[in-house]
Amino acid sequence: MPRPSAVLRPRALRGVLLLVLPLVVAALVTVPLVGTSGAGPRTSVAGWSSGTVSVGAGDVLTFRVVVRSPGRARVRMVRLQSRARPTGAWSSSRWSGTSRRGVVRLRWSAPGPDTSRWLRVQVRRATGSPATVTRAKRVVVAPEPEGTTSTPTPEPSDEGFAQDVLRLTNAARSVARTCGDTAYPAVPPVTGDGRLDAAADAHAVDMGTRDYFSHTSLGDGRSPGDRITAAGYTWRTYGENIAAGYGSPGAVVQGWLDSAGHCRNLMNPAFTQLGVGHADVPGSTYDDYWVQNFAAPAA
Repeated sequence: MPRPSAVLRPRALRGVLLLVLPLVVAALVTVPLVGTSGAGPRTSVAGWSSGTVSVGAGDVLTFRVVVRSPGRARVRMVRLQSRARPTGAWSSSRWSGTSRRGVVRLRWSAPGPDTSRWLRVQVRRATGSPATVTRAKRVVVAPEPEGTTSTPTPEPSDEGFAQDVLRLTNAARSVARTCGDTAYPAVPPVTGDGRLDAAADAHAVDMGTRDYFSHTSLGDGRSPGDRITAAGYTWRTYGENIAAGYGSPGAVVQGWLDSAGHCRNLMNPAFTQLGVGHADVPGSTYDDYWVQNFAAPAA
């Protein structure tokens, strides 16, 4: 089931004494998609979701995805696969190479109206980097109304997911609410920060590709504060929410709001900036991994 977890490190007192609140871990009842997990690191695909989108006949969709590889391979070969039914054989487009940063844009043209197609992304195996396929997305091709031109529902990129979480977080902060036994008034919005995004995104990818769920990095034991500092952000205070198994920004933000510890982080007026990370890692325990890094910069 989806899991959220929150940690808060309050301000250091005189730079020496640190108070760490107990780690809050809560389980919610939504059941995630379950995949099989193998040993070792996995190839991850960010910027792809399995939600349904609606388009018009002849519309062209462009999907921007980011492939992250555990091995030495930097350029990976990627293609879209489609089929006309939920089950059955896949037809494949031509392979496209990613940039050295793993970015690739894949285009797909919608067929005639009143049809559906299922799409997924396939990543070819490379030396030291396993192959992978994403979960399927359903594309519904609607009838074209007379005299109108349809606009396809945009597929959110990783940046789109981050902006959605930021927007939903600020919408929640704009309303007074009670988190557990603590009442909060409406608080000012937080602003996005690229360094916090980088720290959050790297931790989401690390949890997914190495198949664990924790505020503490596997192997090197880094804390959220360590990761934020390593990203070049000098903090006065910080907090982290993590979650797994949620398929959309709306679902994960609601999950955090429904859990007292995460809600307190989200409503904390001491935080002024936010970074968001998300990784979709097929074959891992939870598939989707989310991170919020809240902080306020040092004076």
